Amino acid sequence: MTTKKIATNIPNELLREAVKLTGLNQTRTLIEGLKELIAQKKRMALLALKGKLHFSIDTNKSRQRKIVK
Repeated sequence: MTTKKIATNIPNELLREAVKLTGLNQTRTLIEGLKELIAQKKRMALLALKGKLHFSIDTNKSRQRKIVK
């Protein structure tokens, strides 16, 4: 993974609390926070598909298929 050095304004108390809760340094805390935000948005996108995808499975036919080695 390539990195990018940035300068940004983050509220001190917010960063301090996040670092304390994670037990990580500031950089690792921010990276983990960004990863979690991305994962959360992806989960929300998947949940938005609920009820929109329709498919049927013939379980009997599925159980009868032969595995080719």
